[in-house]
Amino acid sequence: PWILFWYPRLENLAPGSDNLSLAYRVLIDFLVGTPVMIFIVFAGNAVLTGQSLPEAVALFKQRFLPTYKKGAQFWPFVHFFVTYRLELIYRPLFAAVASMYWNAVLSWSATRNLENRKK
Repeated sequence: PWILFWYPRLENLAPGSDNLSLAYRVLIDFLVGTPVMIFIVFAGNAVLTGQSLPEAVALFKQRFLPTYKKGAQFWPFVHFFVTYRLELIYRPLFAAVASMYWNAVLSWSATRNLENRKK
């Protein structure tokens, strides 16, 4: 659902097919889209695993930057390809396929410390 909302917004924020528009879309996605997605996954994980608010906040503070760095190694390249080569209608589909890897990284990162917490 996020990417179906997000890709048209990116297109509206930086319309055009020139290289500058492409660079703006990749930058906006990296600065806004990636952190929002990380937050959504961590918040959902906290709710589903019954974490208290202080536990969820502590885990987010501990894991956000390492997770964001991993996203920096993956998403700018995906978004460059998506926005440079694909029509808007196909972007969510390709991003959903690429998200399979990213969702595994996010899930691992969001649940990594849960075992230590339960012991």
